[in-house]
Amino acid sequence: MRSAKIAVIIPVHNRKKDLIELLKTIFEMDYTNFDVIIVDNGSTDGISEISIHYPKLKILRNEKNYGAPIGFNIGIKYALSVDLYKYLWLLDSDLLVHKGCLSILVDIMEKDESIGIAGAKILNKNNHNLIVEIGANIDLENGQVSPLFCNEPDSEKDEIFRVDYVGSGVSLIRADVIKSVGLFDERYYFLWEDMDYGLAMNRKGYKVVSVSHAIVYHPPFTEKRAVSVDAYYGIRNPLLTISKYAPNLSRAKCIYNVLRRIFKGAIFRIINGYYHLALLSLLAIWDFTINNWGELKSLKKPPSLNDSDKKRKSEVIDNKIRKILILPSGTDKSIKQLIDGLRSKNNDVQISLVIQNYRRFLFESLPNAEIILYNDKSKYLLLEHILLFIKLFFKNFDLVINPNPERGSPFTYISKEVYEWDERSGSLFKSSENIFSLWKLVISVIAGELLALVSLPFVYLSSFRYKI
Repeated sequence: MRSAKIAVIIPVHNRKKDLIELLKTIFEMDYTNFDVIIVDNGSTDGISEISIHYPKLKILRNEKNYGAPIGFNIGIKYALSVDLYKYLWLLDSDLLVHKGCLSILVDIMEKDESIGIAGAKILNKNNHNLIVEIGANIDLENGQVSPLFCNEPDSEKDEIFRVDYVGSGVSLIRADVIKSVGLFDERYYFLWEDMDYGLAMNRKGYKVVSVSHAIVYHPPFTEKRAVSVDAYYGIRNPLLTISKYAPNLSRAKCIYNVLRRIFKGAIFRIINGYYHLALLSLLAIWDFTINNWGELKSLKKPPSLNDSDKKRKSEVIDNKIRKILILPSGTDKSIKQLIDGLRSKNNDVQISLVIQNYRRFLFESLPNAEIILYNDKSKYLLLEHILLFIKLFFKNFDLVINPNPERGSPFTYISKEVYEWDERSGSLFKSSENIFSLWKLVISVIAGELLALVSLPFVYLSSFRYKI
């Protein structure tokens, strides 16, 4: 096992501190027969200086950030050109690796030559008792991704799972399999390139597995990405993957389900003044239909584009408020910060948090807070939302707080008193969204369904150009 030579490939863009921490854990591993190849995607934070401390590093420099797929491909092509390596280990730059991780992955691959990719179990970098995921499966009928054990308590069982994909940044790949399957699809730029590659690997007849006793550490994906990233890459890229791999009938159903979610969200954002995010979502569909890929030049929000950017007066919650509902739109960090702030001002307040069931364990340690769960990946999401809306309405909360109004939530409209939370200033602002604005939700659902039906033939026909 120890004779197998490994190329460790790490694309990085302006993450010098994270990279130094990762390299420290790499060079402390019990597996030592490897070389490290850094692909510097146009960094400006002095990453090249790292070679002073690690002279054996090979650093490949790009003039700009080409994105994850191209970054990995540059490293892969260099490693294959050297032709010394049996396996390539692809790592994200913000990981930490357990000392036995690579040994375990290599051992698994050596015992079963039908495995094309083996991925590690990802533990929460901020809480090692929680799993981020152990690979994932993709539903090509509904456009849903289901990570295994997402944000669940860790188990020390040694298990190997057959999955549709593992994250590109935790993957040990057999070098000769890459020559058969090919490189990452560079059209993605960011997000879904690993899902695509796992499906390509499975299509070629190679196993994709995740290994529970090989461990890396990473922040939870559910709490990490910006709203604008999801609004564009989280729409355009799944449409490409669905088009490439889903059978014709399943593809039509899947695209329709994706379009329903997209248009309902876009209409909702337009009505609420978040024009930039709505435009990104519509642009994602347009770029898919006209075969426009790669990097979107700007995800930044233009100044003063919507009402939420206007100066507003910070509000203080009345001490008579007793029952508060917090919506699931914020990250674990922002929601905990919000609850701490509420407790510091009024320790007797009753706080309830409505949260997706796959995020529950991120918040179980919250003191004296009621956790209300729902399934936002349900095949019957509209019914799920309606039933929970009714349940929350009859709980008679005095106040509802939306931690991130850009993401929004249908449960904003269960109360007359709604506040928005600004994490940067630590302030609450009175929202114009409340039960009297419920019509916005109704209009978004009806208009979104109609637009999905109207646009489906055009998007579906466009999908045929990408089908494998």
